[in-house]
Amino acid sequence: MTTTDKIDNSFPSLGVKLSVLQELTRNEKYNSNMTTTDVCMSIIKPITNEKSCSYAEWIQSSIKKENEISINLLVDKANIFVSHAWAYKFSDVLDALEQISNESTNYYFWFDLVCVSQHGTATRPQEWWSTTFMTAIETMNNVIVILSPWDNPIHLTRAWCLWELYCSVYTKSNLHIVMPKIQQISFIERLCNDFDDILKKLCNIDVGNAKAYLINDQEMILKTVKDKVGILEINQMIIEQIQKWIAEKGLLEITKNSQIHNDNDKNFALLLNQVGLLLKQQGKFDEAEPLFKRSLEMVEKIYGDDSVEVATRLNYLAELYRTKTLFTKAEPLFIRSINIREKNLGPNHPDVATCLNNLGEAY
Repeated sequence: MTTTDKIDNSFPSLGVKLSVLQELTRNEKYNSNMTTTDVCMSIIKPITNEKSCSYAEWIQSSIKKENEISINLLVDKANIFVSHAWAYKFSDVLDALEQISNESTNYYFWFDLVCVSQHGTATRPQEWWSTTFMTAIETMNNVIVILSPWDNPIHLTRAWCLWELYCSVYTKSNLHIVMPKIQQISFIERLCNDFDDILKKLCNIDVGNAKAYLINDQEMILKTVKDKVGILEINQMIIEQIQKWIAEKGLLEITKNSQIHNDNDKNFALLLNQVGLLLKQQGKFDEAEPLFKRSLEMVEKIYGDDSVEVATRLNYLAELYRTKTLFTKAEPLFIRSINIREKNLGPNHPDVATCLNNLGEAY
């Protein structure tokens, strides 16, 4: 099909079981270094060339009628959308989907590699992406976002991927953020030892600078974003979802390792505090409070009761109480923080002024 041909504007709704994708790795042309693009060019397109259809449709039409039960086990209406970058290694994509499949065996993946015909260059009108496509995401109600490599994910620089992520947020779909297992060890190490670096690397979102393979697609997505919500707004919506996921990961590690870390572990104290800040930002005040308290207790032992680090933690906990309108709890913490900062930094230091301002707002 070419761009001048009549375009079917319906959404291809077929999804496939994980086993369909795993079977591709047993093709004689497959090797473990292949990207999704490589699998498309070397395996999918040659197989489906004669019928000029999607791989999911090819499976439906190729299996004999007496095997209809088998067809239904392999192909059915999609109920989870796979958001990925075509430059990812196909083995990494499978790894991520296998992790999600461990949560539910009922997933039929909408993976464009196999659910969309790879023959022809037909394009959809701009409004299709903010109507039909978004409705399809809402109907599936599940989106898996694959991050690889986690510390510089291609996904967060691609215009299509960010649009898909936005659609999942806008439709309030269940968002599953996953990375290949081989990368999880380094992610957890960084999460526990340099939490701020995680935020920096994964929350540097700018839809306005995101790229697409075709410049026309890039321009179309940018225009759709501007018309529908605005670049700054969509950036913030995506960042908030990633921060929510990071907070969940941080909480999981805190729960798993709470008894392992001793009271002198500076990194664990920082992890408690930074996860608490994210939870406070998300309005989860009751979940943030015990993290702030334990972080404060730890820095008191690590740095001493009158250290600047303690003053900072006091201010965070006081700010939480002020937000909850618990002013009688906030006031003594603010005052103690001010006294410590004046002693260590001098009465004219900007941090003292900030804390005095916070105290004033508590009255």
